[in-house]
Amino acid sequence: ASFINETMDSTGASLERIIQAFFVIEKVFDLKNLWARLDAFDNIAPEMSQIQAHLDVYKSMRRTVFWAIRYFPMGDTIEDTISVLSAGLASFLENIHEVLDEEGLEAYARQVIAYENLGLTKEIAERLTMLSVAAASPDVILIAAETGFSVPQVATLYFKVGSELHFKKVRELADRPSMAKNFWERSHVHGLTEELYVYQADVVEQILSFGRTQQLNMKDGGAAMLEKWSMAHRNIIERLNHMMEDTHLMANPDLSMLSVITREMRHLS
Repeated sequence: ASFINETMDSTGASLERIIQAFFVIEKVFDLKNLWARLDAFDNIAPEMSQIQAHLDVYKSMRRTVFWAIRYFPMGDTIEDTISVLSAGLASFLENIHEVLDEEGLEAYARQVIAYENLGLTKEIAERLTMLSVAAASPDVILIAAETGFSVPQVATLYFKVGSELHFKKVRELADRPSMAKNFWERSHVHGLTEELYVYQADVVEQILSFGRTQQLNMKDGGAAMLEKWSMAHRNIIERLNHMMEDTHLMANPDLSMLSVITREMRHLS
């Protein structure tokens, strides 16, 4: 009930729309099976490990349900939507180790190890880590459908943009427990996090469009597109770089800093 109320407050969606979106995401990501697998660790893995795993699944579910409510046309039937998203997700996951950049692969490996250290099996650790990465897949699938590029091509560029233009680091900053101390601050952080996903997707679409006008291809994973597009936006990117340097110098970056950085990122999209 609390998730439904929060979703209604945040999106303005009807109860029917929220239930449809939840059903779609549950089916596409096979969440019912994952929850059952986690519950099977009762009296095996430490209780706090299970709680952490469930919270991480909830974060991915929340993000993808919000996306489904706001952006994805449900089609003639729910089954049509599930089919389209499932096909895109399969292509995304099949190529996950190829589309992640070096930083992303290192973070992926660290997260798998972190879950294993919580007492979870390697299989479940891999699945939970993959789910956290796949939370971005709906944006990638939609961009691929709108631009005509393949899901792996879009995903490769998407993760490059996330690393080189700081979207990933800013989301990690937003995810710190110290960032929000009460309900209102948590709601604000959730809103900023969603904005960051929106801006990143917009930037990827811009770069793909820019690349086409410059007759650039994706043979290098979009590196040339990103480099030339970044040169055209170097003033904004330099300001962002300075801001990110400041966050590294501060022991505890706060919500006001997160808000300013997110506002600056809006100028990229």
